[in-house]
Amino acid sequence: MICENGSFILVYCHYFSSDEGPNKALGSRVDSVKKIVFTELAAINLGQVDPDVYYPESMMIPMICEEIWQTHKYDNILRDIANDDLRAFFLSINNECLIAPYDGGVDMLFKNSETRDYYKAMYRDWLSTKPSGW
Repeated sequence: MICENGSFILVYCHYFSSDEGPNKALGSRVDSVKKIVFTELAAINLGQVDPDVYYPESMMIPMICEEIWQTHKYDNILRDIANDDLRAFFLSINNECLIAPYDGGVDMLFKNSETRDYYKAMYRDWLSTKPSGW
């Protein structure tokens, strides 16, 4: 979905408790993102956004950067995501899609239903056979 030498935006979500501060956050000590220069956006109090799901002190700082895809350069980031040590996703600028890997799979959002159907047919053997898709 991200072509070799294609531009993409990496979005890394820095979660922490307001009681502990951002240095104790999930992902704050993950080596795979330490050398990447991110633009830090304003902190979001998740407890205020959705109090039924998050504790009042739950915080998130979205971190973004634009990168150029190179084969195997981001393997450590993907491994950290698969191990649930990091929460991040990729926005392909060239292919206009969002790629959100997680421990156990990947979600993909495409620019239109035609593109979605094309990739769904191409990777049909990889898809879940359950009606819900998972």
